[in-house]
Amino acid sequence: MTQARLLCRTAHVRGNHKNKVGFDLHNLRLEELKPEEKNYNPEDTHENKIFKNGKIVPQSQFPELLKSVKDETDKAIKSVKCDMSEHHISDLNLSRAKTKHKIKKWADNSDNYQEALFFEQIQEKIGVEKINANEEIEKLKSFGKVKKLNNKIKAIQDLEKCNKLLGVKENNSLSLKVVSSEKIFKIPDQHEINIKAEDWNIVIDKFHNNYYKEFDAFYTAIHLDEKKENPHAHHRINGLNKKTGKFDLPDHELNLVRKIFDKPDLFEGRKWSKLETDEVVQFGKMYQNIMFKFCNQELKKLGYDVDFVKRTPEEVQEDNHTYSNSKIRNRVFNGANKIQEKVESWFLNIKTNIKKAVSIHLEIDESRNDIGKMLLDEVDEQLNQDEAKKYKTSLAKGKNKLR
Repeated sequence: MTQARLLCRTAHVRGNHKNKVGFDLHNLRLEELKPEEKNYNPEDTHENKIFKNGKIVPQSQFPELLKSVKDETDKAIKSVKCDMSEHHISDLNLSRAKTKHKIKKWADNSDNYQEALFFEQIQEKIGVEKINANEEIEKLKSFGKVKKLNNKIKAIQDLEKCNKLLGVKENNSLSLKVVSSEKIFKIPDQHEINIKAEDWNIVIDKFHNNYYKEFDAFYTAIHLDEKKENPHAHHRINGLNKKTGKFDLPDHELNLVRKIFDKPDLFEGRKWSKLETDEVVQFGKMYQNIMFKFCNQELKKLGYDVDFVKRTPEEVQEDNHTYSNSKIRNRVFNGANKIQEKVESWFLNIKTNIKKAVSIHLEIDESRNDIGKMLLDEVDEQLNQDEAKKYKTSLAKGKNKLR
């Protein structure tokens, strides 16, 4: 049996992200990129497979699929806010809090026993059930002479306006809420294990139905245009929990770990947002165990003789480095290939079509400059401040020598 690593990363789209379909533009190859910016081989893109509800989506329908992801995300956001803006919800929350304070004072300080009891009952309804202003005002007036009646009537009417908040599932800001998510399944190339696109989809579909049935799946994209011999998968999930009506995907995964490991009090039952850094790491390891066990089990059923095992700390660091840099490496590699192709074209035209040769020459210069800029941008990412400074100084000296 072949032992191998399995890279499974989770990437979230949060409410404060302006472009909520960035992953989808990439997954569906609908992003507008220059040839040298693409981290895949465009000539193989037609071999990618996009699955939705168990069926392959034709390439002609990718724009429609992209729109559906955007529409479903927008619909989910509106549903948890009852079609109200966060600004309006904030105003209603503030109004309700101020009015609740007034109601408590009237309940505590009224000289009239009936009135005091009335406001106590109103206080218990706030945020729990709808308040009918007309009915409550009639009750208040029935007590006879009421001090500051107009103020109290207005307060009750303001509470009725806040009834809308009862339908709001996410009362706090959505800026940090996970409105959608993506899981990436990839086996490092060095293991030379080829999981068929259809089999990846079978495994991921079962994984979703086992652990994420409360969340709708947007689609699963299987990419073969980065390395045809080793397809990898991107699984996109709607962040709205159909059962709770909230964007609570991280808490759902935390409770999933508690359930599978039979540790209901893990992390003292706290929500994901309250975990400490070391607890997040511990959760990650436990969640990884679930994924490894599931993928091993399902791939064996499909006839794959593979056993996914954990990486050593050194391998984790190396894989993270390799994965994070694959995009820039592939873009530079593709860009260099394009330059080579253009040079060959230049030789074909230099004596037969000078105008064309000059045009190609200018394209080569531009491509070369773009690649240089990519490498320079990566210097700041890969090196610390002192190392980057030394690199750039040395690079400048090298350029001066060439002049």
